[in-house]
Amino acid sequence: MKLISISQLLDQTWELYTQHFPRFMRITCWLFIGSIFHLASLFLAPEGRELTFLATQGLLNAPQIIGLILSVVGMGGLFALIRLWAQMEGMQTTDALQKKTSATPKDIHKRTWKFAFPFLGISIVRGLIFIIPLAVIAPMYIFTILTFTAENYILWDTLEQLWGFFGSIAGLILLVLLGTWFWFSSFVLLIEGKTIGASLRQARAFVRGRFFATLGRLLVPKMLFSFVVIVLQIILYVLLAVLLTNLPGLGNSLYNVIASIIGNLVFIGSLALTIPLFISADYLLYDSLRKNP
Repeated sequence: MKLISISQLLDQTWELYTQHFPRFMRITCWLFIGSIFHLASLFLAPEGRELTFLATQGLLNAPQIIGLILSVVGMGGLFALIRLWAQMEGMQTTDALQKKTSATPKDIHKRTWKFAFPFLGISIVRGLIFIIPLAVIAPMYIFTILTFTAENYILWDTLEQLWGFFGSIAGLILLVLLGTWFWFSSFVLLIEGKTIGASLRQARAFVRGRFFATLGRLLVPKMLFSFVVIVLQIILYVLLAVLLTNLPGLGNSLYNVIASIIGNLVFIGSLALTIPLFISADYLLYDSLRKNP
C-alpha cells in the first residue's frame, strides 16, 4: 500500500471531524476552564501597562495579587495541562473511531490517567529536542554583546550579521529535521504503549526513507487549517472592535474588560474547534506510516 495522499488526508480528516464533531467537542470544551480563571482575574486585577506598573512599583493589593495568580495559573500551567489532556483524549478517541473498537469515553479516561506522566514526559523531551536549533543561533547574541563591549566592534558586528543569517537558516533546517523525525513519538507512546525512548526511535524509523513525503503531508493540512483559523479570528476581532467602538457610553476601562473577555473566548473557541482537526490529520498520517513501513 502507498502512503496516504494529501488529498486523501484532507478528505478523511474532514469526514472524521464532521461525523464525530459532538464527541470531539465534549473533549475540547474543557479548555474553557482557562476562560473562567481569566474572567475571575479581570475583576480582581488590571491588565497591560497598568498591571506592569503596579507590579514593578510593588503597589499591588491583595485582590490584585490573587487576580494575577489566577491569570498565571489559569491561562498558564492549568491551561497547558488541560490542553495536553485534551490532546491525549483526542488521539485515543480518533484511534478508537478509526479502528471501530468498543472503547467508551470512560475507557479512554482510564487510559489517559495511566499514560499521563509518560505523555507529559515525552512532551517535555520533545520540547527540549525542538529547542536544540536555538543553540545554533546563540553565538549571534554573544557577538552582539561583543559589538558593544569589545574594541574591534566592526569585526564582531560583521560576525553577528553573518551568523544571524546563516545560523537562522541552519537552525530552521535543524528544526524541520528534528520536528519531522520525532513528531509521531507521542502517538507511538500513547497508542502503542511504548516507552519514551522506544517511541522516539520508532517515530524516527517511520520517517526514514520518506522524509519529504512525510513533511509535505504534515505541513499542508496544518497550513490550510491554520489559514482558515487565522482568517476567522481576524474577522471576529474586527467585528468585535467595530461593535465595541459603536457602543455609546462605554468607558475605556469597561471596553478593555469586554474586549479581553470576548478575545479570550474567541481564542479558546478557535482552539477547541480546530484541535480535533490537527489531531485527526496527524493520526491518519501516523496510521498510514505505521501500516506501510
